[in-house]
Amino acid sequence: MGNFDILHLVNTPTICNLLDTANAFFAEASLDQRVFFGREQKIYAHFDEWEITSAYQPIFSFEKKIIAVEALARVSSNRHSIPPNLLFTTERMPARAIFLDRLVRVLHIANLLRQVPTPSFSIFLNINAFHLIGVKTGHGRFFADILQIAGLSPPQITLEIVEDAVDDNLLLLEAVNSYRQQGFLIALDDFGAGHSNLDRVWLLEPDIVKLDRLLIQRAVVEPKVRLALPKIVEHLHQMGATVVCEGIEHQLQLSLAQDVGCDWVQGYFLAMPHAVIPC
Repeated sequence: MGNFDILHLVNTPTICNLLDTANAFFAEASLDQRVFFGREQKIYAHFDEWEITSAYQPIFSFEKKIIAVEALARVSSNRHSIPPNLLFTTERMPARAIFLDRLVRVLHIANLLRQVPTPSFSIFLNINAFHLIGVKTGHGRFFADILQIAGLSPPQITLEIVEDAVDDNLLLLEAVNSYRQQGFLIALDDFGAGHSNLDRVWLLEPDIVKLDRLLIQRAVVEPKVRLALPKIVEHLHQMGATVVCEGIEHQLQLSLAQDVGCDWVQGYFLAMPHAVIPC
């Protein structure tokens, strides 16, 4: 199916209003007004030569209940898939990084509402720490307005801070606190890798911590890591965080994640990311 007018795909006033509002905002930033378009029963967004759409991966309890879905960007150029991190890591101009972050968040909300108008689960949205310090004031106001149009509220949204180096931790903390005061939940991604470590947990006091997939992989084959992992999870619990073990690829990892005390799990063994949200 080729390109078609997005109204043929998005026939609800809520989503039309959502995209119209976002397009008007992006047009004020001297960007192409036709940011969003429809194809193959999905909403896409333009960013330079890239086309972006949404995929969703569930996060489960050990009782196999879907607790949340994580929205993931799927990026292509000339119909060739591009690793999503390439799009975000190569854009280091603060103003354009802010635009890209907002664009992707609106896209994920629109694609979600097209399938689930009143979601009963939490929605995890990735946000880069570099973006957070790029916005100097008014953190979360744009997105709060978008959510209001969408009929959603900040407590339904978990902002998942992706591991990244920042040169001003006070600005990062100020941004996180601003989002938290508006009701958003805060998650820290890739704990145990790079800059996502105990120092950042102590600084940001996240509601949720997602363990880097390497931890569970190593715990399966390295006794020392397997002994240390329950203590790490207990320490995170003592700091008030719910712990998610991501990267679950087989039953042994799933069983070990439960044994060490993790609260929720995510990974290909449980569900692959997909454009269609499992309900």
